[in-house]
Amino acid sequence: MDAFLTKPVKRNALLRMLDFDSLDGTRLLLEYGADPNEPTADHPSGQPVDTIPALHQAARRGRDGRYADLLLKHGARGDTLWQGHSAFALASIYGNAGFAETLARRGLETPLDDTEQVLADCARHIAPAGQPLAGRRLGDEARRILTRVILREDGFDHARCLVAAGIDDPSDVAPGVHIFTSTKQGRLVLPEDGTPVFEGFYRPSAVLPPDRYARFKAAIGK
Repeated sequence: MDAFLTKPVKRNALLRMLDFDSLDGTRLLLEYGADPNEPTADHPSGQPVDTIPALHQAARRGRDGRYADLLLKHGARGDTLWQGHSAFALASIYGNAGFAETLARRGLETPLDDTEQVLADCARHIAPAGQPLAGRRLGDEARRILTRVILREDGFDHARCLVAAGIDDPSDVAPGVHIFTSTKQGRLVLPEDGTPVFEGFYRPSAVLPPDRYARFKAAIGK
């Protein structure tokens, strides 16, 4: 344990502490030198790791203002953009008002662009009219926000507003695998694009990348 903590760099331990909502664990890693601005190394399997900065991770995971103060105290940069979003914007579009207020109090409030403003309104359960995001080119995080929000215990109203905003365009999502193809209609032609094809279902542990398999197991309670 001591050997691990003497140089907690190029790891994802800090992000995981934020996932687990462990303020003490986050503080411990920072005090032992973890850099909140440093990207993590890829998974040993070769799968890339989401290199989101710690401040952004805390914002989207719903962590409170104490985490913002702690990360900023240890050098987290509040002006960094990740996938085009500031930490303040990410907190706003996920409805993390306490985190956003802490950043604003520290002078780190940033203007929201048109898309971020619609998403922030959805997070406040303000349903827009006319599906303003339908057909709009969105970044990865904005496209995936519905799938993240819908898993929350209190996420229904937020998800309903996102749907009203037009964020659930199915044409924007490509399948990761084709399953039960033995029963497909003959008129359906599968594209030859390298997407795995299975006559029945598949073994998730053999197909999914480690991070997605971990989310799959968490979703089904295993």
